[in-house]
Amino acid sequence: MAHIIVLIAFAAIVNGLFYWASLSRDGDWQFAIGMVLTVALIFYIFIVPVLSVSGERGVNAFIQQSEYLLTHEPDNAIEDAALTAKKIELNEWLFNAQWAKEKFGSWSLYPDEVMELEPID
Repeated sequence: MAHIIVLIAFAAIVNGLFYWASLSRDGDWQFAIGMVLTVALIFYIFIVPVLSVSGERGVNAFIQQSEYLLTHEPDNAIEDAALTAKKIELNEWLFNAQWAKEKFGSWSLYPDEVMELEPID
């Protein structure tokens, strides 16, 4: 919801700058700022959904891979080391995601279910 409010405010500022530039005799700098903000607005429109989907995919990948790691029995020491390394990698991702969600809330773009996940033993 916060991203929608930012998006609307961003669009209103861009429209205001362009309107102000059209009324001014020397509106070159308002027009230039409006163009920069338009590019930033377009970037924001595309990047927020991509990052949101990326967070959801990360949660799904963590769940699937942790289920595999918890049920799989290693056949030798090399496989055991590889599974341990993967557990460390997944736990690091989880700790980073939970820290971001706790620190930034909905601005982190991680789903709420990331806080319910437990580290892999």
